Amino acid sequence: GVECWLGVPGPEGLLAVGALYRDPSGAGHLRSVTTHPSAAGRGLGTAVSAALTRRALAVCGSATLGVYVDNAPALAVYDRLGFRTHVTFRSARR
Repeated sequence: GVECWLGVPGPEGLLAVGALYRDPSGAGHLRSVTTHPSAAGRGLGTAVSAALTRRALAVCGSATLGVYVDNAPALAVYDRLGFRTHVTFRSARR
């Protein structure tokens, strides 16, 4: 289901990477977006997320993603890109 991977190369490997997955509904779903700790704060995760979002919108017509609610840097990126919370899931041990 992965349509493409995008990455930002560095001298010793990838500095940021992410994938676009086409889910069964046809929507483009951003997955596995991550930035190497040595490259944090340089906007590389934002660049990968923006490129994946543009591709999802162009190819699929919609873009979705999942993110943990305690991941403040990622939430800020996705907010700037125009993503909005539609559903929140919670898990807990009883």
